Amino acid sequence: MTMQVDENTAAQAEKTFQEKMKERMRAAMGDLMPDEVLAGIVAKGIEEAFFKKQQRPDRRDWGSGAIDYPSWLVEHVQVVARAEVEKQTKQWFVDNHERVAEVVRDSLAGGIVAAVARAADNMFQGSFSTFAVSISQQLANIRGNNP
Repeated sequence: MTMQVDENTAAQAEKTFQEKMKERMRAAMGDLMPDEVLAGIVAKGIEEAFFKKQQRPDRRDWGSGAIDYPSWLVEHVQVVARAEVEKQTKQWFVDNHERVAEVVRDSLAGGIVAAVARAADNMFQGSFSTFAVSISQQLANIRGNNP
């Protein structure tokens, strides 16, 4: 996966984002708040928006409250990671198609042999039981146990 990000670049991007948010809030609110309070509000907003677990109504059972879901950031990373894993897996299958075909052939051959053996066992199970009972009766007759 190519999701490596330089820590300095990420920190700078977050700082730039926070500064832009402070500028927008400052423009909307004038000088009503000191920079420290405004920075705290922006930091808390980022924390709530991206990192806090989300609570959504439980639609399966009305009236039962809410369910905790992962934060927006965790859900986003899962979507991006899943897409990347699927992409890499598909590429691996393309790059290793001969190896995959060999494994599939071997699995199918083994599976077919096992399926045929199970089918034969099932087909002959009733006949074998009848045969075994017949032999038991014959042996009992020879011993004189049955009239």
